[in-house]
Amino acid sequence: MRPLSIEHSMPPEAATEVARRLARTGIMLGSRAILKRVRMSATDVQYSQGTGEEISGPIAELVMLRAGRAPRWDQLEGAGVELARQMWLKRQRHSA
Repeated sequence: MRPLSIEHSMPPEAATEVARRLARTGIMLGSRAILKRVRMSATDVQYSQGTGEEISGPIAELVMLRAGRAPRWDQLEGAGVELARQMWLKRQRHSA
């Protein structure tokens, strides 16, 4: 589910800049552990960042994950998806 259950599209250029900035500020949003273990690559814009197991998908879904929010998991691919999903779920259980 999207924040506040609001659906909207992200302009690709803006989403790419947000993803880059979240690489530095994601620590405060609780996604640091995930970000340290995966490499994210967008399939719809030129964007790739990180090291580790690969996650690829639309930039909007990568932004959601970087921001500590649930992406649409079915739109992500790569060896790092299951790792990220398990880490995200574990974080959600601990914060509830």
